[in-house]
Amino acid sequence: SFPFMPKSIKKYAMTLVKAGNLNTKTSGRTKNIWRPLLAGMSGYDLPRLRFGYGSYGVFKTNSFRGGDMFTVSHAHNIYLTTILETGLLGLLVFLGIFIQYVVRFWSLARKTKNSFFALMLRCICISLAMYLIRGFSGGFFLPQLGNTYGWVTIGIGVVITKAEGKETRLAACKQA
Repeated sequence: SFPFMPKSIKKYAMTLVKAGNLNTKTSGRTKNIWRPLLAGMSGYDLPRLRFGYGSYGVFKTNSFRGGDMFTVSHAHNIYLTTILETGLLGLLVFLGIFIQYVVRFWSLARKTKNSFFALMLRCICISLAMYLIRGFSGGFFLPQLGNTYGWVTIGIGVVITKAEGKETRLAACKQA
């Protein structure tokens, strides 16, 4: 069923699929990280909720300081980590960037006559969507080595968008 995958990984994957408990599926993140952080956010003062705590914001939460959660350097959830570090405004900015590019790339993929560009742009959209889904189990929006692929993917899409624009202008010039 899973070709070329080590037996131990297959066993772990099947355990997660069969588990009916969300905490088991998230390797303890739900109960031991996310719930305490979310509960702690209910007592956030408004400026912190808007702008966050800065780098390693999880260390500055009452949940972390009170020992109510695992001792971790980040929330193991791209959305919670971003809220803690940059606030809700930062999260909205990063989501806006990603969503705007997905919409732009998908739209161009539907319009372009270049089938290679269309295929590449669709692949980029799927990759970015997977990046956003993967964010529920970890990662960061802020650029760093571990998430370079998300930002490089956007860059490749921008290059294709620019190349498509030039190709369209060249075709229009040739017809004129």
